[in-house]
Order: sequence, then C-alpha cells, then structure tokens
Amino acid sequence: MNPLTQKTAFFFRRNKAMFIKIYIPFLLVFAIFNFVSSKLSIKITSVAQEMMTSMPFGDFSPNKLISSMKNELPILLLIATALALVKFVYNCLIISTIAKNSGKLLEKPRFPSFAALFATFLLYELMRWFGFALFVIPGIILSFYLLMVPCVLVMENKTNFVSFDRSFFIIKKDTIHVLNAVLTIGIAYFLAQFVFSLTVSFVQIILKGIITIFSLNAAASILNGIFMFLDIFVSSALYAIFSILIQSMLFIHYTEQVDQTKSGNQAAFEEQKYTLDDYYRAKEEPDDDDEQSS
Repeated sequence: MNPLTQKTAFFFRRNKAMFIKIYIPFLLVFAIFNFVSSKLSIKITSVAQEMMTSMPFGDFSPNKLISSMKNELPILLLIATALALVKFVYNCLIISTIAKNSGKLLEKPRFPSFAALFATFLLYELMRWFGFALFVIPGIILSFYLLMVPCVLVMENKTNFVSFDRSFFIIKKDTIHVLNAVLTIGIAYFLAQFVFSLTVSFVQIILKGIITIFSLNAAASILNGIFMFLDIFVSSALYAIFSILIQSMLFIHYTEQVDQTKSGNQAAFEEQKYTLDDYYRAKEEPDDDDEQSS
C-alpha cells in the first residue's frame, strides 16, 4: 500500500461521521435511479429476446429494436444522463464537505453555480465518451486524468476546459502514486462487489431449489423482487463509499501539490530576496581597495 492510499484510509476512518451527512441522501437518490434504470434495461432486453426468437436471425437488426422501443430508449438515456450528473454533483459535494471541515487551505471552498457545473459536466462526459469511442484505451486515459475536475471546480472555481487543464497538470505531477491509489481502491471496490454478487447468487440458487421442491410459485416472483432490490441497494452503497474514498484521495493529493507549490514559491522568493539583500549590502559597503587608498 503506497503512502497516498494509507493517508486516504486513515482520513476515511477519522472522518466517517462527516461523510454520513452526504452519504445517506445520495444513496437513496442513486438507488432510485438505479432501480428505474434496471427495470427499463430488463424490459429492453426481454423485447430484444422476443424479437430474436420471433424472426429469422438474418432479419434482426438494431434499427428494428430501436424503432420498437421509441418510448423506452429516450427515457433510459435521460435517466442515465441524470444518474451521471448525480454522481458528478456527489463528487463535488464530497470535496466541498472535506474542504469545509479541513483547515489545510486558507481559501474558502466555493461550490460552482449550477450552470457552470452543468456545462462542465456535459463537456466532461462528452470528452470521456469520445475517448471510449476511440477503441476504449483513450477513454480510460482521459477518465484518469480528468479525475481531479470536481476538486478543481470546488477549490479553485475553475470551470470547463480550464478545470480539465488543471486536472491534467495536478495528476501529472505524481501520476504513479495517484494511479496506484486509484487501482488499490478500485480493486477493493470490485472485489467487494464480486463477493456480494457471488454470495447473493449462491443464496438465490438454494432458495430457488427449495421453492421448486415445494412448488411455491407465488414466492418465486417475490424472491426475485427482494434480491433485485438488495442487489441495487448494496451496489449503490458500495459505489457511494468508493466515491468518498476516491475523492478523499484526490483531495489529499491536491492539498499536497498546493503545499509543495507554495513552499517552492516561498523558497524561490527567499532565495531571490537573499541575493538582492547581498547585492544592496555590497553596494553600501566600501570596497577594500577604496579603504586602502584612503
């Protein structure tokens, strides 16, 4: 575990009470969006399966599926956009909450106006998805270097492409440590998701076997609904914690880079001041040759 990851884990343990203020409201909103999105996705998948079974394979095309889902697809796209915006705002709220409770920075954190935040969010998502459209790898690289955008938005009130440039600059200063911390937190998040999904699947198989043996058909639909809700709620809870950990790590990295820049500027100023003082002192003091001649 690298030093940045250790600092993040310690910071999270020390400030758990602070994060609860934004954790629970986001969890409820995120779970609702995920539930509606899952329902629509299931409906679209079932329609696609019905179309594939009812017509020859060669006649099936994405255009036919899109034309048959004219009402559902726009709603799904709207919900996906709203969910992405909620995540973006949540990341900004995490940074704002951390900064307000931290005495590390002299400047007061400023939450950007909604218009500026929304414009930045749209550009942010467009750049990421444009990168993913270019064979995925550019999208992953862009997503990594744009991680600092919410922090720059709140701490410096810089929006749009200026925030992107600042995000690239700050992360590039110590890319290895940031990448290491992101991978560590990301692996822990996906392992938790995997263990939970595996446990739920195992329990679901056992309960379905019992229902089949005792012919409890009515209980099967209730059981599916319970497990679907549980899966969405726990996934939302894990993502909310993951976001807190990532943004905490980025805030720690940001403050370290700001402190280093300030100390570097102060050192350069002191060095320049020392040189100028020496220069003027030498001008004021008489030369040895002048003293001997007098």
